[in-house]
This record gives sequence, C-alpha cells and structure tokens, in this order.
Amino acid sequence: MNKIQANILKNATLLFAIVGMGTLLVQWIVAPDYSAKNETVLLAITDDAQKILPLQLQEMIAAGNLASFTLVDLRMPQEFGRGSLAGAINIPIGELLKNGSLKLMKKPGNPILLFSDDESQAAAASVLLISKGFDEVKILANDYEYIKTNVLENFQPASAFSKSEKARFDYNRFFRTGGSDDGASKRTQPIIIQTEIVKTQGGC
Repeated sequence: MNKIQANILKNATLLFAIVGMGTLLVQWIVAPDYSAKNETVLLAITDDAQKILPLQLQEMIAAGNLASFTLVDLRMPQEFGRGSLAGAINIPIGELLKNGSLKLMKKPGNPILLFSDDESQAAAASVLLISKGFDEVKILANDYEYIKTNVLENFQPASAFSKSEKARFDYNRFFRTGGSDDGASKRTQPIIIQTEIVKTQGGC
C-alpha cells in the first residue's frame, strides 16, 4: 500500500512540475516584448514637446497637418461613438498592446497622437508604446471633452497653453494667502510664544 501511495505522490509531483513549466513557457511566449531601454522611455516622456497643447492642436487643424498623425482615441467605444477627432481610430487602453491594435498603429512615417477622457491615461499609454519601440508618440494635453469645448467647438485663447495635469497639481493656486500691494503674495509670520522659567524653593 505504501508503495502505491509513493508512486501516486511521485506522479503528482512530476505532473505539477510539468504544468508549472508549461505555464511559465506560455507566459514567456505571450508576454509583451519591451524593446526600448528605460533611459529612452524616460527621455521621451519628460520631453515637453511630447504634449500637444490646445493652441498647437488648433493650428494643426487649421493647417491640415493633423492628417499626418495616427490619431488614437483611448476611450471606450460608446464614448467614441458620440464623437471624436476626425480620422481617429478607437483603441481602448485595455486593448492597446494586442497584436491587432499594434498593427493598426504601425504606419511608417506617421507619428502617433494619443488622447482620452483623462490626460494621465494618455500619458500612461504613451509609456507602453514607447517601451514597445514606437519612435514618435505624442499625447493631447487635457481630456477630449475639454478639447471639444475649448478647441473644436469654439477656440478659447485662455485655454491655449492649458495642461490638465499641471492644473491638477498646481498647489500654489490653493494655498495662496493673498496678494500685497506690490503683487507679491503675503506670507503669514509664525507667532513666537515667550516662556519664562520659574525656580521654586524647598522640597519634599
């Protein structure tokens, strides 16, 4: 009986090892291949020229230069169906690294312009594509609804250089205490509390 149990345990261990090795092999085959070095990705995403600002977009539309880009709308299909940039293709961010999606975006000589309902989502997608070896990847500053209202429908000069991420983390806007006569912000001075040490005499 002990010999049968030992054989069962041995076979189970062998089967577990085979399944484990097979799983690792499959994951290695289907895992995304990131060809770009970390330094390349970092330089690309920290470059100010990566973002297309509202004014730049408006000028590109007026000059007809937007057609030279592969426009990728990262929103969900129902949002894309309600309107998008002319000529844009819809690739939800969850499907960005699928082979079919990558083939759609690989157009020689065409830089990619990503946009979404959140600027940070477009920025994250750009990191993935640059890591996959795409050379020219730009993102649209701000979200699509902002662009639709302030650029496509009625260009607002006040929004020309707007970046939603900069606005979101511009803490000085919220912690400013007010302006002085010369235009500089007032600074609150700390209150110094004077203390006095009193010596006592006697003891227990």
